[in-house]
Amino acid sequence: MITKSDIKLKDVCNIIMGQSPESSSYNQQGIGIPFFQGCSDFGEIHPSIRTYCSNPKKKANVDDILISVRAPIGTMNIADRESCIGRGIAAITPLEIADKDFVYYLLQFNKGYLQSQGTGSTFKAIGKTALESMPVPNIPLKRQKAIGTEFRLIDRVLANQRRQLTLLDDSVKSRDVEGLSDVF
Repeated sequence: MITKSDIKLKDVCNIIMGQSPESSSYNQQGIGIPFFQGCSDFGEIHPSIRTYCSNPKKKANVDDILISVRAPIGTMNIADRESCIGRGIAAITPLEIADKDFVYYLLQFNKGYLQSQGTGSTFKAIGKTALESMPVPNIPLKRQKAIGTEFRLIDRVLANQRRQLTLLDDSVKSRDVEGLSDVF
């Protein structure tokens, strides 16, 4: 719910829209810094390195929130190293008045809103203005930190549950195979 006391994302974060570097600077030999073009490079938390760039145009810093701004809008990761960002990604750096975890989960919560701001006929994309103008509740930093911490803990519990379910599923599958070997 948007209220009069809401501010905009641009008021609490620096936002850098990615830009594609010259293709001649791309490589797989590790020359330069990692180059992330879009959410296809995203992992569970941090991006996976597939390509490097020796002459980056736009960079993300360690701990920046990386968000896909096209096809699809709103998928996120956290930069674990300095990297080059292509035009499918924006890097968001919370200012001192904003908590990184709070901003991350706020962006996650507002994924539908961001997607609704997308334009384009072939695939939807958002520009800097749409991202900058996303409403942000104007709440004290201490409260932001408490909210961010709470959601981070919930995320950890959910990740642990997913790991346990995967292990259980693998165990059940292996027992099914063992049971079939007795039949044949």
